[in-house]
Amino acid sequence: MTTTPPPYAGIDARLAAEYPLLGIGRTIHRTTRGGPLSFGGMPYLVELWRDYPKLDGADAVKAVQTGWSELMVALTQERSGWAARSVTYVLPKGRGRDDFVKTRVDPLHRIVPEYRALLGGEVAEGSTEAEGSSNIRVKHFGKGSQRYLGAGVSDEFVEFSTDVLIVDEYDECVNAGGEKNLALAENRLRASPHPQMFRLGNPTRPGWGISKLYDEGDGRRWFWRCTCCGHRQVLLWDVHVVERTDTGRWIARDAERRDDPTRGDVRPVCVACRKPFDREAKGAAWVAARPTAGRRSYTMSRLDVLTQGLRALIDEWNKKQGSVEGVIQFRRGVLGEAIDAEGFSVSATQLSRCAVGPANDPVGGEGYGSKTVVAGVDVGKVLNVFVDVIEKLPGGKVTRRAALVAAVGSFDAAWDILERYRVQIAVFDAGPERTKCQEIRDKARNKGGRLAVWLCQFHPTAKSGDEKYAMRLDRTARIVTVDRTQLLDTTFDEIAAGPTERCFPADVETVDGFVRQMQAPVRTLSEKKDRYVWFEGSAPDHYFLANGYARVAYDLLQRGARFVVVGRGDEDDEG
Repeated sequence: MTTTPPPYAGIDARLAAEYPLLGIGRTIHRTTRGGPLSFGGMPYLVELWRDYPKLDGADAVKAVQTGWSELMVALTQERSGWAARSVTYVLPKGRGRDDFVKTRVDPLHRIVPEYRALLGGEVAEGSTEAEGSSNIRVKHFGKGSQRYLGAGVSDEFVEFSTDVLIVDEYDECVNAGGEKNLALAENRLRASPHPQMFRLGNPTRPGWGISKLYDEGDGRRWFWRCTCCGHRQVLLWDVHVVERTDTGRWIARDAERRDDPTRGDVRPVCVACRKPFDREAKGAAWVAARPTAGRRSYTMSRLDVLTQGLRALIDEWNKKQGSVEGVIQFRRGVLGEAIDAEGFSVSATQLSRCAVGPANDPVGGEGYGSKTVVAGVDVGKVLNVFVDVIEKLPGGKVTRRAALVAAVGSFDAAWDILERYRVQIAVFDAGPERTKCQEIRDKARNKGGRLAVWLCQFHPTAKSGDEKYAMRLDRTARIVTVDRTQLLDTTFDEIAAGPTERCFPADVETVDGFVRQMQAPVRTLSEKKDRYVWFEGSAPDHYFLANGYARVAYDLLQRGARFVVVGRGDEDDEG
């Protein structure tokens, strides 16, 4: 019986000594299909195979088929067989554990000679296991051991010690009733002189499970380098790869290849230069958001896999649009995003990412006279107001930058804001205070200046596909009717895209009620399951709607000078 690690076949001494797991991966390790391991399509893995044996642990939010489980299986072999450690590998359920061992672990032990030679090694002193008694649950491996447990099987967490704890599909383990058992497993590490704990899995809910662990760590993300301008960026589905058409269908942002598969796969579009760029390993790297946090944490998606075709993902995404569960599955499994199963809503992370503009400006003034300014006002017990400055970014991209986000108690106060910020088009909610809204509309009309006030109302479904939000205009009454769902979809997509499309004041999260109201609406399927709709949710959504009305104001502005002709009264409706 072999009890000492076999030689590293073909590995130079420096690599074997400094990076043992990487050395194993590049030489003796094999996939379950018997082929050699390749990092070519997954360059992000190199750091993990290099560093994981040296860490006291790490947490990872992972998408499916990204090589993470392969890494943990190999780490189990290296830690037990070469480092002589006791490794405990936890999976959600006992049956799942059995399948994992039979399909992922046992085949490796058969096809890799070095692994086969270590199987059935020495039994640790004091162990109650008989020598050579390796089975599904416990395997003696060289001078170390491997223990595979089901998180929901309480009996399996009694009376054992361990040096290394690996929890795979962490959220599922907790949901399987394993929270208490996981705590017991962590306690088993305390007696080890060199404890290591690794947790990984698909995310579920924001701020919970593996997502929470990621947020508590140093927050590493895989940054790609634009091959056109050199800008480094994390690939985000809604920002770099797809955009939604007015009809609700998603298309590639890469217009050059969008409709011509013969030119190759579609590419992500750079947020800086707005040009499509190739995903290349050269220049890509992990970057920590919180380098002083101590414990490492990682997150990545299928977009980071070089062999993953983006066109195929877009097709898959569009096919799932009729199913809430399907979309949630895609976001969690393919994109590695945490999302509430109950529906979709604006996340705190998305709001923070957009809060990069100058601070909220409560004053206004003459300086706004040279800018393009629009406003949206939701009407209720108070009036919630967005004042947006329309700004051009390099490359011709336009963003809406909110200069003011505020709530006021009267229509007079709202009028004062429109004047102080030199607003050109303001859109008011035509709902509960229709008479007062008509009065402020007529006040703007009678003054005959640069300000035009429009009233917005919703119609239930989109019947016309050639107008944004199925927009219908009554130029005489200055009433714009829009499809509510399409409008809120569009504003949600803007926020998801980040500051290249929507920018909030840097201190906007301190505005009373802003975060709560922006996160309140939930997008889900209608009762008929034939389209998505937005429900108010658990809190008022006034700021969310005011943001939408500001978008309508911007779209009216885009429609042409007929809506705003300085120095003319009603004639601007005819333009």
